[in-house]
Amino acid sequence: MLNKQAGDLYEQEFCLSCLKQNLYPFMPTGDFLPLDLVVVNGAGRCFRVQVKGTGVRDKDSRHQDGNAYRYKFTLPKVATYATAFDVLVCYMAPENLFYCIPSAEVDGISTLSLRPHIDGQSRWEPFKDNWSIFKGV
Repeated sequence: MLNKQAGDLYEQEFCLSCLKQNLYPFMPTGDFLPLDLVVVNGAGRCFRVQVKGTGVRDKDSRHQDGNAYRYKFTLPKVATYATAFDVLVCYMAPENLFYCIPSAEVDGISTLSLRPHIDGQSRWEPFKDNWSIFKGV
C-alpha cells in the first residue's frame, strides 16, 4: 500500500471511530493544510486534528523482552507545527488503537515512540484511547 493511500485509510478509520464516540468529523478539501480534519463534539466545540498512522511495528531495543516492540511516528520539524492543530492522533493499525494527544504535549518533539503493550510505564499512557479529550467544552 502506498503511503498516501495508507494515510487516507488511517484518517477514515479515525472518522469511523469518531462517529462511534458521538463525535462529528469533517475533512477539508485538499491536503495543503497542516491539519487533516476537524472534529466537532456534541456541544459544538471544534478541534483541529492531525492524524498520523502506521502499520509497522519496530523492534524495541530499550526493553530486554525479546517480544518488545514500538510504533514510531515522525513529526515535521517546523517550529509552529504544534500550534497548527489541537490534537495529534496516532493510529496503530495492527492494534486498531488510537492515542489522542494534545498538541502542547508534542511541541518540540520530532519523533514519538509509542509502546501500547507496556501499561503504565510511558508518559503517553494517559492518551491511549483518550476520546475524552474531545468531550470537553
